[in-house]
Amino acid sequence: MDKTEDLETKPQKSSALTKYLTCMVLILAVCVIVWCGYVLAKPRFDVYKRAAVVITLPGEKIETAESEQAPVKEIFADEIETVAERVAIEPVMVAENEPQTSKEIFEDEVLPETAQNQSPEDAAVVPDDKNAYIAVVIDDAGASHKHTQEVIAIDAPLTLAFLPDSEHLTDLLNDAVATNHEIIVHVPMQPRVEASLEEDTLKVSMEDDVLKEHFLRMLSVFDGYDIKGVNNHMGSFFTESASKLDVVMRVLKQRGLFFLDSKTTPYSQVVGVVALDGVPVVTRDVFLDNNNNYQAVMKQLKKAEKIAKKKGSAIVIGHPKSETIKAVADWAKTLENKDVKLVYLSRLVDMQNKKN
Repeated sequence: MDKTEDLETKPQKSSALTKYLTCMVLILAVCVIVWCGYVLAKPRFDVYKRAAVVITLPGEKIETAESEQAPVKEIFADEIETVAERVAIEPVMVAENEPQTSKEIFEDEVLPETAQNQSPEDAAVVPDDKNAYIAVVIDDAGASHKHTQEVIAIDAPLTLAFLPDSEHLTDLLNDAVATNHEIIVHVPMQPRVEASLEEDTLKVSMEDDVLKEHFLRMLSVFDGYDIKGVNNHMGSFFTESASKLDVVMRVLKQRGLFFLDSKTTPYSQVVGVVALDGVPVVTRDVFLDNNNNYQAVMKQLKKAEKIAKKKGSAIVIGHPKSETIKAVADWAKTLENKDVKLVYLSRLVDMQNKKN
């Protein structure tokens, strides 16, 4: 090939290379545009279903040995010492009748949104005298006949929350009355965890008339006894439903009964509902037996003393467990020389009503 042919071929090769590079740039540009469009169209934050926030009580699982009640898996805020160690939690956004099996997290220091403007001082019962008052409520009374009898034998004014379908209920109620203990109804309510539920458990999925029928049936079991009020057994799901709580509160108002919120969820709607229905309400301050250990229970009772001296009163909830029974019996004997009085829960409710 001579020099003339070589000079003619070079421009042709250069032109072909330019076209190839141009095509590649255009393809790359199209890819970039498509990718940008995908990114911009996609939500900037992935939305995940928020974890269920549930508080479970040590007595929530009923199918257990006679000696002790095994708790549903739980994490208790009473065991967390500092705010920095606490777990950030959010309410669950689910359909009301959707079954939940999420991991439960206990955070008893978080108030429901309806009560954010209510300070602990506002909610406290302030006595007229220098004494501090403590009410000890024993939940799940009747679940274990043996341990309930041991609780009844404690020589101190306790408030016993009886499950409506307990075996030998009449005998236990008669023994409790004979030994001057106070009786309230421990109303089974739907939790967010899978657990063995009582036959008449109040559920969010129930129609209002069915819900009312179940609740009235529970209360009828206690006809003839001087029942002062009720509290919730489990109920982390149910107590978040204002509309269903309203059905319960209307019955309580008609019967002149109070409601003790066991605070099995930080998003309980009890405070907001009772504000409308006018039912006396109090809330639990301390759980005694996250651990069935004598020293651990005594530590919680000391904590209750401090709260009562600061606020004027405290409400603690325990269960018919062997170590709890021993600790409460021993602790009650130490109060004679202290400015702390052990009283029925109804006494604190009356004092709060008087204050308000």
